This record gives sequence, C-alpha cells and structure tokens, in this order.
Amino acid sequence: MTPRNTSLLPALALLSCALLGGAPAHAQETRAQEIARLEKLLEQVEGALQELDEVAAPKQVWVEYDLRTLLKASVDRLAPSMALPTPDAGMQTAAGGKGAAGGAFSFEESEEPAGPLDPDQIVELVSASFLRAHPAELQIHNGFLQLRTSAANHALARKVLDGLHADRQRRLQLEVGVYSLPRELQEALEQASLRADGVLPPQILTRLDAAVAAGKAKLIDGALLSSAGEQTVYFHRGLERSYVASFERSSGGTGSVVETVSKPLIEVLRTGVALEVRSTPLERGVMLDLRCTRSQLIESSRRATPYGSIDVPRLKLTATRTSTRLGSGDGLLLSAAREEASGKGEDKRAEQSTVIVLRPHGLR
Repeated sequence: MTPRNTSLLPALALLSCALLGGAPAHAQETRAQEIARLEKLLEQVEGALQELDEVAAPKQVWVEYDLRTLLKASVDRLAPSMALPTPDAGMQTAAGGKGAAGGAFSFEESEEPAGPLDPDQIVELVSASFLRAHPAELQIHNGFLQLRTSAANHALARKVLDGLHADRQRRLQLEVGVYSLPRELQEALEQASLRADGVLPPQILTRLDAAVAAGKAKLIDGALLSSAGEQTVYFHRGLERSYVASFERSSGGTGSVVETVSKPLIEVLRTGVALEVRSTPLERGVMLDLRCTRSQLIESSRRATPYGSIDVPRLKLTATRTSTRLGSGDGLLLSAAREEASGKGEDKRAEQSTVIVLRPHGLR
C-alpha cells in the first residue's frame, strides 16, 4: 500500500500537546477523545484507500493451462481403397496396393483432414472473456497456455477452456445398418427421403424397425461407430481378394517403369460397400459429410505378359458424395440395391432390396 496521509500524524500530535497544555481537566479529556476519533477516522480512510488500490490493480497470479488435447488433430480413419483397374493396369502398376497408377481409381481421395484448434484462435477466445480493467499477459508455449492475470480473469479463462475441452471430447455414435427388405418398404424409404430433403424422419425409421421386428425385413449387417468432432470414420462391408497385378514396378509420380521384378506384385482387390463419414457437431444436430462407394466384381480374366500371367479384374463402381444436416431422431438413406426375383411358380421369392441406413446418436 502506498502511504497517503501519514504526514497528518505529527500534526495531530503537536495539536494534541498544544490543546492539552494548561487546559482544564474536562476540556483535556474532551479534546483527547476528539483526537482519538480523528485518528480512528484516519485509519478508516487509509483502509478505504487500500481497498481502492486492490480494485484498481488486483493481485496477479501466474497459471499454466494444458492445451495439448485442443492443439492435437483427431486421427482420421479412412476407408480402404476401392481400386478400379483399367485394361492396361497390369503392365504398369504402382506397388503397395494403392492403385495410384495404371488409371486406377482410389477411394482415399479426401479433403484436407480436420486440423487442431488454431493457437491464435484460442488466445483470442480467452482474451475476449477478460475484464477490461484487469491487465493480462498470456502466450502459448509447447502446448501450454501461460497466463498472468487476476483471479477473476483466471476464472473466466477456465470457463472458456472447459467449454473447448468439452466440445473436443464429445463423441457421437453413428449406427450403420444394412437391411434386406421388400420392395414396397424400400420405395417408402426413398419417398420419405425425397420429401425431407434426403433425411429419413423418425416416423419412417420406426416403421423400418417394426418391419424388422415382425420379420418382414431383416438386419443383415451393421456397426456402431464412435466419432469425435470433425473426425472421419469408416464402415466397409465386402470381400478382399489378392491378385497378380504386375511384374513391373513403376514410379509413383510419372508412372514410368522403374524395374522389372522376378516375383509378381500382389495387390488387394476390395469389393462391396465402403462408407466414410465426417461428423461436425452443431448447436442442434450434426452436419455429416459422407462418401459412399459400391464396388462389384464383374469378371476377372488372365492376361499374358512377357514376364508371366497377370490378373485383370473388371469392376462395376458406384460412388456418391453428399453433405447433410440431421437432427435428433433423424436418419439417412445411403444406398439401395434391388435384387431381382428368382425361382418359378410357388418357389419364386418376392423381390428384395438391400439398403444402408445411417442414424446418429448422442445429439443435442
């Protein structure tokens, strides 16, 4: 505390001596009481000034906050590649099974992965919550926020950081269901999806669940995926088979032949359905960025080369990509494939369809 009116004390002492000297006893007592009252008042004034000092310049505290989970990007889980070799794919194919050369199609073409929170953005959010009258010094170093400010500002900073951590640690459950159902139910799902801008409302999902419970439809496969905010996860249902792709190793950039190998290069051919989903939690609901690829093997032939025989598979590929917003209880129709009726007479079975439905859980 900075001394303010302590110079008044000597003056009060001299004044008391002058007043007390030669005065009657009762007058001296009265003056002594007045001096005591003035001294007590002075103490009160000094205390009030000290409180004003503390309000104007509060005590600063240095605290370090761990931001490593906020600054670390979520690990994307990408679906396996769904290669589509061309007729010339066997002569010049990149090793490693990525199918990058020879005109192959790769399912793993993706946007930039969801990055971590920007340090400058965190500093801006924390600083915006501070009391303007309280000075603050802050910086981010080695994944930690170093902050020197008042206790009130520290409480506000913790509130902001707790909210960021809660959003970062929030998980969504994505239920993927593969259903076999009659044609009329598939058409009902498609019509409901068209009427609701691609979204399956809760009523049609209840009808689907009732059909499964009654035995009119069947849940033939499914998965429950857990996704962090802006993290990509995948679901793959299908077959994997190895095949002889080439006897020539090529460069990854130009595709030109680098060397001829004595042992054939073996790659993996994947068929079926691959689904990639990136979820972005919203204040109400979730935004989903999806890519769905269906790959079907049509035939696989053998082709003679100067170095040996190679496999040349042919695929039928269907790929879709979309973004949509879902609310609580909503679902999404991702894919539908109709199976032709087979058999004769009484053995002829009804036409069935295979559909894939996605339902998010844990929405606000």
